[in-house]
Amino acid sequence: MALFSFLAVIAGSILMVLVAESFALAFVGQMIMALGMGFANAAVFKLVPRYTPAAVGGASGIVGGLGAFGGFVIPPAMGLFVAVSPTAGYSKGFAVFTILTVIALGLLYMLYRYPPAEGNAQ
Repeated sequence: MALFSFLAVIAGSILMVLVAESFALAFVGQMIMALGMGFANAAVFKLVPRYTPAAVGGASGIVGGLGAFGGFVIPPAMGLFVAVSPTAGYSKGFAVFTILTVIALGLLYMLYRYPPAEGNAQ
């Protein structure tokens, strides 16, 4: 589930970066990203009890806090693209989501490559 949701976010963000001159395509890109982010949120929180069964509440708080921190950091990072290229920067700023999602895919690979120990799994 997480893999497909991250791929949807990448697809939507690439659509926004490459062909957002059209309002219809920008709308489609945004909807694909929103769908992917919604499912990714659920998938990440589903992984928390699998990897931290003894501290689900604390780990969920940390994950939620990191998500809130992203809402604080990502808009200024996207704004840097507008500072460099005032017109095209608005769509090019969505490259931030592409980069962050590629990083998330790498972390997801690590989680699947090194599953929790048998005693920690539910």
